[in-house]
Order: sequence, then structure tokens, then C-alpha cells
Amino acid sequence: MSDTDDLRSLLKRIMISNEHSDITISCGTYHHRLHRAIISAQSEVLAAMCNANFLEGKTGKINLPDDDPEAINMMVQHLYGQSYKDTRPDLEDYGEGRALLNLKVYASADKYDISSLEECAKEEFKAWAWRSQGTESWVHVVEEAWKGNEFSGLHSIIEEQIAEDIDRMLRDDWMPFIDKAMKLGRFSAAFLHHIVKKKNVDKATGQINRVQRVGAQAIVGTFLTVATSVAEAEAHLATVRHRFWRRAVKMWTDIYTLPETNPLRRNTARIKKFRRYHRSPLYQVADAPKNVEMETLETINPFTLAPWEVRVQAGVEATPQPPTVPGGLMQIATSSSARNELVGFGMAIERQLPRYRKLKLKTLSVTLGARTEQNPFSAELAAMAHALNMAVGLKDYRITLLTSNKAAAQTLGNPRQQSGQEFVCQLYKLMRKIRKNGNQINVRWISTSEDNKLRVLAKEQARAATQEDALPQERVPRMKSTTLNIARSQAVPSNDLPANVGRHAKRVDAALPGKHTRQLYDRLSWKEASVLAQLRTGMARLNGYLYRINVADTDQCACGQARETVEHFLFRCQKWTAHRTELLQCTNTHRGNMSFFLGGKSPSDDQKWRPNLEAVRASIRFAIATGRLEAS
Repeated sequence: MSDTDDLRSLLKRIMISNEHSDITISCGTYHHRLHRAIISAQSEVLAAMCNANFLEGKTGKINLPDDDPEAINMMVQHLYGQSYKDTRPDLEDYGEGRALLNLKVYASADKYDISSLEECAKEEFKAWAWRSQGTESWVHVVEEAWKGNEFSGLHSIIEEQIAEDIDRMLRDDWMPFIDKAMKLGRFSAAFLHHIVKKKNVDKATGQINRVQRVGAQAIVGTFLTVATSVAEAEAHLATVRHRFWRRAVKMWTDIYTLPETNPLRRNTARIKKFRRYHRSPLYQVADAPKNVEMETLETINPFTLAPWEVRVQAGVEATPQPPTVPGGLMQIATSSSARNELVGFGMAIERQLPRYRKLKLKTLSVTLGARTEQNPFSAELAAMAHALNMAVGLKDYRITLLTSNKAAAQTLGNPRQQSGQEFVCQLYKLMRKIRKNGNQINVRWISTSEDNKLRVLAKEQARAATQEDALPQERVPRMKSTTLNIARSQAVPSNDLPANVGRHAKRVDAALPGKHTRQLYDRLSWKEASVLAQLRTGMARLNGYLYRINVADTDQCACGQARETVEHFLFRCQKWTAHRTELLQCTNTHRGNMSFFLGGKSPSDDQKWRPNLEAVRASIRFAIATGRLEAS
């Protein structure tokens, strides 16, 4: 059990036993005997009530007749370290009653200035709102939330829902809900605001989306009637929104890597991040990765080295032999490790003193930092800098740095405006000092498959540095590359298909969007890709689809047995039984499985699933042989 759990258990025992209680809070039928020291530390309002200058403080009794008893009960439990939950049996986990209780708890937390409880109630309300969106309960709770200013902190959640799902809200089957929502006063203003905002965004991105759709058609041969998001998923194209957000987050991260003297870097702190009105245009970009610590990012200058400074080139020559001329020999192997949420490096140093044949061996391991701040590349550069720093006092030595990280070796030879620049600058500064004492420095890249004793020892030390519960031994800035990846994972919207788009495509392939679509289409001819795209999207030259777009008179198959759908065409139509022989020979266990034959993932497939390309090609050959999907 953790220390936090122990503390919660202790507080709960104190609350239940009423030991040493010195004040009572009454609300409805509840009479809570509490402790001034515990509640005052978490609420300035309650602290003022407990003051001896007030009647409540003198009598030791606080009466709250205007508050909801259940909300106050949950507030008290929270003050004594209990998790935010309500155990009343008459409330469903995500029912309307639970949502209304969350509203009252939020109002109580706001009234008594308990920020932690306010956040808990807000998160609970948000979870309920996304699960219940558009239902009668949702409308009732939204109406209640808009009645008073005490719920103003929850309004942004409702507005966010509308902004995210405005397309589905504007569908015909949502019109009754919209009619109700428009009668809710302030809510209608927010609703109209997001409609206008959505229209402006669509207008700005409409032309780019058309290019995306045409590009997808050029790649895989989908029809122009296929939804843009489905076409993008089939062609493995990132959505416009996804690409824009990736660029925006990169721009914001790059600003934090500028030197402190840069005006853009200085102005980041002045952006209004926490006001509801008069926000900076960069507010959305700044707010999206708000949980990522940017202030400790490394500084990246425009140039790493002066243009005239000689670059170090990493070689791949054989391991140098002991020198035949006076002077010492030193070989330093470095290695990095990233595991257990830690990053560290290890070194193995073999040193031969001048005029001595005996070799001295030394090993070292250092835990660099958390995996959320560092990466193996930065650890390798840090290891090399640490090793050279130990060699500063040597004279007339031939020093060889051995590294198995090719990226680090190449960066030393061609440093750029990139992550890890501080380590590269430090390495070149140390090399200048070492060379002044008559030393020679070589950097050599060795393959991980090479049998090198020093490399193996360095790797063992690196793994020792990343054992569980190891503590960082260095204070180094966060790496931009690692921070950027984390910021993108939190801020950039996913490429998932919208909830109401691509029903057939989702049934065929549960892994959409995914990289596997490149495997399916890359080696196909234009004709083959077009046939596969028709089958996977469901928008094909079959009567089931042609009838929907008023091209065919009926949706029935020519065999007269059923609607002509992709599934009927592939597996059941009796007209094409003779062409189906190769299709049936592909498998004995997946016959009739549309996902298997079209390269998709079915819900029953595990994480190691891969598309069966032979089955996909057999399906394509079958469709081409029938001639059914060709333009007439």
C-alpha cells in the first residue's frame, strides 16, 4: 500500500471515529463532526467560518440549510481524502440523477473554494456528458447547468461538445434536439457561435479537403462520392486537421527552444492562457499541450558550430592496435538504455599508459533522466561528453570513442539546428581542450552485431543505470524531440473515422486508419487498386449502391436472391460460382469472412494481426474475372 493510501485510510478512520472533533457541519439529516485543522487547510471559506471571530467558530457549529445534503456529504468525504464517488444505490453510474448531483457538488466546491473537488466534479460531469450527448437527460441537465452562474465552469464542456460534434447535430434526426436547445437562452447563443465557427472552418479547409479527396482517388481509385475521411484512411493520408495541428504544436515547441533573448520566447509567458475572454490567437495552440512542461526545454541556436570549424568524421576502421610510438592509448565505449521509464548511459574505458603494456579497465553508469524528458540519442551524446570530460587532463594519448548509435556518430560529423545541440557543443569544446595537450581523438561507429568486449561492458552498465527505482544523477534540460512527440500525442487530434461516417469501411476493417493500407495498395496496378477500393468502401458498381444514388432501378442482384451488396457478390451470388474456386482455396476457416478477403481486421483478430495479401489478391482477381465492377 502506498503512502497516499495509508494517509487516506487514516483520515477515514479519524472521520468515522469522531476522535478529537471540534466542529460540526449540519446539512439536512447529516451532522458531520469534523476537525478544524483538516477542513481549514483545504478551504479558505471554511477556515473563516472556523475563526473564533465568527459565531460558527465560537459555537463550533456550522449550519448549511441552503446546500444539498448529498453534495455536502460528498464534499466532507473529499476533505478527508476519500475518492470522488457516490455510493447511493438509487443513482445509475451515468444516469441523469448522477449528473445533477455532480452539478450540485461542483456548485458547493465553487462556493467553499475547494479547487480539488471542483476539478473532480468537472471531470465526472465531462465523462457523463460525452456518454449521454443528445439524449433527453442531456438536454435536462444542460438546461439546469445554464440556469445559474455557479455552473459557469461547466459551460465550456458543453460548448466543446457542440464544437466537436456539430456535423452530427445538424443531421435531420437531431432536429428535435436542436429545436429544444435553441429555446435554452444562453445555450442558443453558444450553439449559434459554434455553427458560425464551424462554417468558417469548413470554408477555410474546404478547398484543401477537395485536394485530399482527389489525391486519394489518384492513389487508390476511390469514387468521388466516398467520404473524404474514408478516402484518406484508404490512401493512408493524414487529415488536414491532423497535419495542421502537428505543425502548430511543432511551432509552439520551437518557440520554447529559442534563446531567452528572442522576443518570441519572452512573450510566451504573456499569452493569456487562463481567461475566458480576450484570449490570444495562440490560446488554442498554447492550451492543447498544457500538461507538458515546456519551460525546461533545451535551447537550440541557429548554428551549432562556426562554419570554419573542422567537423569530426566517424570512421568504421578496425580497432586500433597499441601504438608503437611513445604515448598512451585510450578506448572508450559508450552505450545508452531506455527502460522502466528511465534513460541512462554506461561507459567502459580501457586505458594503456605510455611505455606500459598492461591495460586498465574502468566502467561507469549514469542515470540521465526520465523517459518523458530524454531519449537514447541524447543519452549517447551525454555519455560521449561525459567520457571526454574525464580525458581533459591527459597528454599525448590516442583516444578512440566507440559508439553503436549511428545517429549520434553522424550528428558529430554534421551537426545541425537540432535536439541535443547542447551536448554537441560541449563535445566540440572538450575536443578542442584535449587536442591542445597533444592528444588525438577518433570517433568510430561499431555495429551492435560486432563482438566488441568494451561495447558489451558499456551496454551492461547502461542497463544498470535504468533499473527500477533508479534516481537521475544529472540535471539536463528536456530534449525537444522527446517533448514534441509527447505534446503531439496529447494535443494533435487522432485520424480516427468520425462516428457517423464509413459504416461499411469500419465493418470491413476495424484497424482503419492504419499503415496496413499501404501494404494493400502499393503493389497493385491502377485497375486492381480501384477494384479493391470499391469492395472495401462499399461504393461499388453493384446494384445495392447504384440504387441508392438513383443510377439503377433496383437494388436486387441479377440472380434474384438478395440485394447486390459486396458480401453477396463475393460469397453468395450463384452467377459467379465458377469464378469463386480460387477464393475458396485460400482458407478453410475464414470462408465468408469479408474482412479476411479484403485485407481488413475483424473484431476477433488479436494485436499481432496482419492482412493476408494472398487472399486479397484472390478477391481482386475474382472481381476482375466477373467484370461486374468495370465501368459500362
